[in-house]
Amino acid sequence: MCGSDPSSTSRVLLPTDFTPKFYHLTLEPDFTTFKYNGQCDISLEVNTPTDTLTVNSIDQEISRVAIEEIGEATVTYDKDAETVTFKFPKIIDLDEVKVKITFVGILNDLLNGFYKSTYTDEAGNKKYLATTHMEPASCRRAFPCFDEPALKAVFNITLIADKNLTCLSNMAVRNEEPHDGGQKKKVTFKPTPLMSTYLVAFVVGELDYVEDTTNYRLPVRVYATPGKAHKGKFAAEYGAKTLTYFEKIFGIDVPVEKIDLIGIPDFAIGAMENWGLITFRDAALLYDAETCSLSQKQHCAEIVMHELAHQWFGNLVTMDWWEGLWLKEGFATWMSYLAMDHFFPQWNIWEGFYTANVVRALDLDCLRSSHPIEVNVRTAKELPQIFDAISYSKGGSVLRMISDYLGLDVFLKGVSKYLKDHAYGCTVTTDLWDALASTSGKDVVSIMTTWTKKVGYPYVKVENGDGETKVTQHRFLSSNDVTPEEDTLYPVLLELLDASTGKIDKSLELRDRTSTIKTPFVFKLNAHQVGTYRTLYPSALVALLVDSVHLSSFDRAGLVDDMTAFSSCGLAPTTDLLKLLSSIKGNDSLIVWEMIAGAFGELDALLRFADKSTLVKLRNLRLFVLSAAPFDLTSWPEDEDEIVQQVKALLFAFAVSSEHPAVTGYAKGLFDSYIETPTTRINPNIMATVFKAGVAKGGEAEWLQLLNIAKTSKDSVIPNKAFSALGETPLAELKLKTLQLTLDGSVRNQDFLYPVTGVVSSAEGVRIYWDWFTANWTEIVAFLPPNGIGNILPRAVGLSISRFTSADDKKKCEEFYKERKEDAFARSLDQAFELVTTRIEWLKRDQVEIESFLSAI
Repeated sequence: MCGSDPSSTSRVLLPTDFTPKFYHLTLEPDFTTFKYNGQCDISLEVNTPTDTLTVNSIDQEISRVAIEEIGEATVTYDKDAETVTFKFPKIIDLDEVKVKITFVGILNDLLNGFYKSTYTDEAGNKKYLATTHMEPASCRRAFPCFDEPALKAVFNITLIADKNLTCLSNMAVRNEEPHDGGQKKKVTFKPTPLMSTYLVAFVVGELDYVEDTTNYRLPVRVYATPGKAHKGKFAAEYGAKTLTYFEKIFGIDVPVEKIDLIGIPDFAIGAMENWGLITFRDAALLYDAETCSLSQKQHCAEIVMHELAHQWFGNLVTMDWWEGLWLKEGFATWMSYLAMDHFFPQWNIWEGFYTANVVRALDLDCLRSSHPIEVNVRTAKELPQIFDAISYSKGGSVLRMISDYLGLDVFLKGVSKYLKDHAYGCTVTTDLWDALASTSGKDVVSIMTTWTKKVGYPYVKVENGDGETKVTQHRFLSSNDVTPEEDTLYPVLLELLDASTGKIDKSLELRDRTSTIKTPFVFKLNAHQVGTYRTLYPSALVALLVDSVHLSSFDRAGLVDDMTAFSSCGLAPTTDLLKLLSSIKGNDSLIVWEMIAGAFGELDALLRFADKSTLVKLRNLRLFVLSAAPFDLTSWPEDEDEIVQQVKALLFAFAVSSEHPAVTGYAKGLFDSYIETPTTRINPNIMATVFKAGVAKGGEAEWLQLLNIAKTSKDSVIPNKAFSALGETPLAELKLKTLQLTLDGSVRNQDFLYPVTGVVSSAEGVRIYWDWFTANWTEIVAFLPPNGIGNILPRAVGLSISRFTSADDKKKCEEFYKERKEDAFARSLDQAFELVTTRIEWLKRDQVEIESFLSAI
């Protein structure tokens, strides 16, 4: 049975007259007309006698609907509601019936539903795949259905296609037979487990595969378009190992007979966890050590493990409605890092979790336009905007927090109970808290409910004296203007670190506005940055903490990130941040250098439109901080430790963006050698930076040479590295040409943002992008329709605004979007304007002091 939630009364759902039990679906795609014939027979339990049946459907031409015992129905479409209603000649008063629906659908270009993907084969011929992406509510675009997560059913799928094509679906093949005189084949798959419509998947096309048959009880295959499958070996091996690992942890086997992972050339997001047939953007799945950096290798591992975690979180146990999205996405985020740490302990991957998830969540959740982890969602059209850092990263972060509080073993025991208690059913968040409370004996509900039900997070202000410290919490907002009504009280797990001994006290909690605690002389709260909050210390205590040998890399990184946030909102002067950056030691820690680079990134964004002399002074401070790095950035031995290379790659990029003469010259030399002899090997960890340096320090010739590489490379990752670099050109006319590449067929719509990010890295580019984006608004919206292509349009809209720092520019943006605001990107608009407002106020408050500090260096 599925859970229920009080907010469910506000949801816009299908009528409850019928409950689907079984689907029998047959589809026959045509790669000349890009349409497909469909037959969808749905076995229904009748809950309320009625003569009408309403299901979800978009862009299907339905020719016949009938129930054998009742007769044929008339068909009425409601485009806005994305439904179709069947009116039958008499009341359906049987216990169970089967409705038979004959229809024709479209292989669309929206990258959702049943859609076409294109690629060029090794002979230069244009080829097509027919593939699917149903989440969150696009199964209705593939066939008529009950497109709600709680309405689980069993799916029996048949595909008819050319005999030379590969047909895949969620389950293993049950039967294959000739069709249409032997020119085609009819492939019938075994019935699925009970599952939601958003997990249905099928693919038809020319495909190769590699497989792992040794690390899991079932073969794990990685499919790709011809010539690419060999790059799937890493994903196949660690996909197999991860499945074995997760089955052992949960004590539950995946209820399918095969596991396929497939790389799709056109795919709006990173991947999708469909049971038995997991779909990926091919660049995320296919790993090539010659061209992929360690970060990309880690991303491949993370995304494969994330999707495999969903086989339990989401597939086996499903949220009853989309406001519970975090129950699957937060878990899959956290579980993927648990698996990576298990298989690759040398990666120190929880440091990566902090930067990729905790910091990401904090940066978004400090905006007034953020939303709770459990956000109320009324209609399917509201769904795309909640697939964001709150559902994924904040969800994963609070799970990291509670798992640390309960202890990992106890936490996983509770999770296993949750999965077993609700297998094949639907849940709400309290079901999880009940399971964790049952296994831990602790009041999990009182700790965690606020974190998921309320928007935002707190900062804890520290005021310390002789052995006693006053701690006060308030909600942290980037605007620093929280109202009494917004000032939520959070259950804060303080996790106090004694900086003189390294011992951590996990017993302290702050549940009131203010409390007094006993503390050592030098201490830090939120040890190892496990809590989802920020801490504001007196300047004198920060100075003492910087010199403590007992601070972990997490703690040092947290000091920098928190101080950056407090400077931006006015809770601390920016000169305190500048002093911290001048004194903190990054040493060889990736996470600390990431936060240092991130802090300078915020300062760069703040001062983007400042006069040249100020920018030179800021660059000088960057170079001063970089001088403490313990590496030679112009030496890259082949046998160097991969983690050392990752830290060096970050510093290499930081040095090039700081215009370090020796490093930038070295990078330009590598670029020139690569252009002259494309077989020249560039260390993949620095390839993207080398491309950027080559274009930034070159002219039209270098831009054209890199453009040619972007357009002709058959590699999965090199084109996007090249497209991202093209916008770094110093020539305004080439920046504009870079943007035009997004609309002239050079770039897939899913990759729209790659050329854009390079352009908006400079002040001049920000204005060029705004002028181009607004002038081409109609064409861009057609290229990135709000009802398709993932969340790319909202991000493109956000980028058009968020890089400005003046009231005049903000007003200009407000005027443009006043008549163009749509639900599909409304939240992105609000968030972008909040960021601009924060920078405007930051400059008003601190610009003079910042320039004075930089002048004194």
